[in-house]
Amino acid sequence: LSAARLVLGRFWPLLIGVAATVLGTGGTGLLGAKHDARSSALFIFSAIAVELAAFIVGTTHRVRYAIACGIGVGTIGLAGEWWWNQHAFQPWTKALLPDALILGLITAIGAAVIGTAFAAAIRRESIGMRPAVVTVGFLMVLFSLAWALPRHGSNVRADISLHHIGTSKVVVTAKLDPVDAADHARWFQTMSWQGGGFAVANMKQTQPGVWVSEKAMPIGGKWKTMLRLHRGAEMSAIPVWMPADQAIGAPEIAAVNKTAQFKLETRYLLREQHGGPAWFSLAVLTLLAVIAVLWIGSFILAASKLEAASLPDVVVARAA
Repeated sequence: LSAARLVLGRFWPLLIGVAATVLGTGGTGLLGAKHDARSSALFIFSAIAVELAAFIVGTTHRVRYAIACGIGVGTIGLAGEWWWNQHAFQPWTKALLPDALILGLITAIGAAVIGTAFAAAIRRESIGMRPAVVTVGFLMVLFSLAWALPRHGSNVRADISLHHIGTSKVVVTAKLDPVDAADHARWFQTMSWQGGGFAVANMKQTQPGVWVSEKAMPIGGKWKTMLRLHRGAEMSAIPVWMPADQAIGAPEIAAVNKTAQFKLETRYLLREQHGGPAWFSLAVLTLLAVIAVLWIGSFILAASKLEAASLPDVVVARAA
């Protein structure tokens, strides 16, 4: 959006934001209708933030413009996305703060710096920023990606009791150890998928350490159902019901009362994963590292050349 404002001109970010929203939602839900899943971000509030930044600080001083765009997107844009997400199946919660605000600001400012430099390259004009500034913006985006990557299991245990509703649904009750394990969780819910639909039930605390699903969840057939606990980088789960899968040699996990520890949720989301030769994993990771180094190096080189290309213009201007 910051690049579009410089390259295409006034109000284009708004047009892009509206177009992205309509294409991503089919034109529905703009007034708060519930969505099964968010197919795209709303973008409109971020577009408004970029237009406001251009109006308030102008576009001549590129560093100031980029920082203003980033602050606007990281605050106004984030607030808009937060509102939009409240009508989704899995709304954002206040437990995401302050990390969401901090990460949003870092990412938005870094991306706006890169976008502003990108716009200068398209327009074949002075980049208006030192290569070091562009490099810092690039590193801010990389930091944001790296910060969000780690995923861990949990040391929390749960006594799970199932109250069967007929033969195809259960209400899940979980007694946690420690009792305060989910008090500040980002999400604590029961989730079902792959049975011809998708369902989520938030867990509600009825007494200290005892949580009950807000509705009955499906079991049986092809459904997969698990209890999920998300606390920061801990994204863990306990399976409630999973059918046998002969193709991958996975046994059935019966829908019965149990005591279990929360483990990394990808263990159950990706049951088909299996071990392989260590050299292959090392080779892939090495290749990705090389690509990242080349990407970063080419970006810094491009920024340096843009800055060098603008020096004669600066000298002529000073001489005049």
